[in-house]
Amino acid sequence: MPLGEKNLPDAVRPGEDITLLVLSPDNEDAADLRRIFHHRDWRVVACREFSASDRLLRSASIVLCERDLPDGNWKNVLNSLSSIDNPPLLIVMSRHADELLWAEVLNLGGYDVLQKPFETVEVMRVVSMARRQWLSQSLAESPTTNATAAHPVF
Repeated sequence: MPLGEKNLPDAVRPGEDITLLVLSPDNEDAADLRRIFHHRDWRVVACREFSASDRLLRSASIVLCERDLPDGNWKNVLNSLSSIDNPPLLIVMSRHADELLWAEVLNLGGYDVLQKPFETVEVMRVVSMARRQWLSQSLAESPTTNATAAHPVF
């Protein structure tokens, strides 16, 4: 891959929904999450830098963000999400996840924290619950929602 392309986000067409946006400078994070969710009808998109994520954030329902990014951190992402109607839920991931990070993420409005390396069952549980909550909020905020419409969670 040419040097200038390594930090570009995956290609996403305007208006295309992203189930899970992975913001991490580590390509293995996105690869691991794609393996975990390979059998589901989920669109997993990766972006290595906060500065390249704006349009992607607006298309996602869940954002998994590394605690520290090359050009920002999870707090910058959370702040950016505050300007989006029906914003995606933010899950912070870190090798150094502890109770202080977890408390800070929850207190500032994030959804949860995931410890790396990932445990498949825990990732599926946390992300699925976040997706379910986001869908529920989306339906509640939509003025044209049909209460009897089927909306698959997975």
